[in-house]
Amino acid sequence: MKKNNTHLYLAASPGLEVQEALKEGIAAAIMNIPETAVEVSETQLRVDFDGDAVIFSDESENVFRDHGLAAFLEHEKKNVDVPMNDVWIVTN
Repeated sequence: MKKNNTHLYLAASPGLEVQEALKEGIAAAIMNIPETAVEVSETQLRVDFDGDAVIFSDESENVFRDHGLAAFLEHEKKNVDVPMNDVWIVTN
């Protein structure tokens, strides 16, 4: 994948390719296929991103890393209506 200058590997299901991408330091994700098909325009592309600290604040990620899943979930519930701190966009 590195030979092909891959920056993001997307797969329809978990498999060896996803693990290979991650081991090579390439961002990888498994695309969620909905249970029921929804007809959409052929000219429209819809993408959901979990931005983590790349696009959004890393505050919640730090809570998870330092205090575990229960603390992360509590932090998310407690702050659901609180705007995020300043956002840093990472660019090349």
